[in-house]
Amino acid sequence: MVVTAIAAVACIDMSAPPGPASISVLMLPSPSVVVGDTMRDSAGNVAPLSVQGFNSAGNSIQIQPTFFVTDTFRTASVGRASGILVGDSLGQAHVVAQIGTLQTNIATVPVSVAPETLFAQPLSNDTLTAPFSSDTGAAGRNSLRLGTTITGAGGTGAIGFIVHYTILSAPPSASSSQPAVFLASASGVPSSADTTDQSGNGGLNLTIQTVFLTQDPAFLAGQKIDTAIVVARSTYRGKELAGSPVTFVIPIKIGSALTP
Repeated sequence: MVVTAIAAVACIDMSAPPGPASISVLMLPSPSVVVGDTMRDSAGNVAPLSVQGFNSAGNSIQIQPTFFVTDTFRTASVGRASGILVGDSLGQAHVVAQIGTLQTNIATVPVSVAPETLFAQPLSNDTLTAPFSSDTGAAGRNSLRLGTTITGAGGTGAIGFIVHYTILSAPPSASSSQPAVFLASASGVPSSADTTDQSGNGGLNLTIQTVFLTQDPAFLAGQKIDTAIVVARSTYRGKELAGSPVTFVIPIKIGSALTP
């Protein structure tokens, strides 16, 4: 979870009315809640929703928030003062928080089946191949999606669960600041985790930038294959799911000869 910090100013605005001048977004300890369970943090502990109030100087202030579920048909319930969210039925819950007269925007929280199993999706290609290029543009870059699925009882997709990815080994980079092989979102942003969608699917792209590869002539000329090993894992209530971690072993090959 990333919370934007607001710089503190060492003064007190005596003319400001009581209560917050602004509030943060509603902060969730998890992207979803399981039906019949309370919302939990990444360690599996019961954790409340939260929101932070700020005075006109930008300093955080301690004022008790109130939490509401706005749905007429309750897919979830929340402690008005505690912020503890409980999944009541499958669907989507819509939750807001209020401090003083200020309310957050509505947060949509999936109420999901309990996750049971993590497994890897079939790869679209058995080898990640990219042409060698001496620039940092798209010409020397290629990606292979490493997809995963989390299911619950009856094979139902589990929604809103985080899958963490780690590169155990990969071709080394000649740059001290830029990797030759990295994990990224579908939009190309470097990332180490993804959240399952409405079908329980998630994934990251294993991406290679050939310009940063070490200068191994045989590898760069396509005469030798290297390998990347990536593991993906997910937990619920502090325990790894069945099948977790899954391991991807991806051969990597340079598809065109190194230009002298």
